[in-house]
Amino acid sequence: FFLPLRYDKPLPPRERYQAYFQCTDEAKCVFEATPGYFYGGTRLAEALSKALPEVKILLVLREPVGRFISFYSFQKSMLQLPQ
Repeated sequence: FFLPLRYDKPLPPRERYQAYFQCTDEAKCVFEATPGYFYGGTRLAEALSKALPEVKILLVLREPVGRFISFYSFQKSMLQLPQ
């Protein structure tokens, strides 16, 4: 939802974001996993803070070599690497 800010584009209406999280009253927490937010810079971080001031953010960093191998394998499977 917040990724357009990475590219200096406006956000869609907040109602569109909220529609992704329709849950019952029994739900204790709701999660979203969007790694691209990490690269969004100050503008994206400020928009998150303003739109969702009560939100707690959990950042999980992977072991670098495993992450590289995963990225390489993905790019290879998508035919994005030259022979």
